[in-house]
Amino acid sequence: TTVSIDEKGRIVIPSSIRKTFGLKEGGKLRLSFDLNDCNEFKLLKEQTAKQKFDLSSLENIVLERKRQINPNSFTCRLLKDEKLLTEKLEEEADELIETFQEKGRKEIIWETADLLYFLIVMLASKGISLNDVNSELQRRSEEK
Repeated sequence: TTVSIDEKGRIVIPSSIRKTFGLKEGGKLRLSFDLNDCNEFKLLKEQTAKQKFDLSSLENIVLERKRQINPNSFTCRLLKDEKLLTEKLEEEADELIETFQEKGRKEIIWETADLLYFLIVMLASKGISLNDVNSELQRRSEEK
């Protein structure tokens, strides 16, 4: 998504994006420059005690990247390059297993977060939502 800058140097975010991420007038954003994402600027919503970030939030970000079709976005590259995505999934799964066997809780959480990101990208690449996965889990729980 492209944002504009007004005459006073303020960043103007389209209303569709504000609605998607629950941004309200007076809300705070943090501008992040991520060298790991091909020098792409990112606007990150400041988290408050009332706001939560969960897997659905991550899924929304991935889906927004999918709509952007930005060749400089790492997420977009993963969505378009099944081989790269598969390699990253294998790498992160191996790292999580190794961490599980050799490290502590903090490291396991870190590696799990990495793997979950790549799993959500994989699902999005195939048009599968977290709700689809939840429905399958629900179906399985009802079989017993």
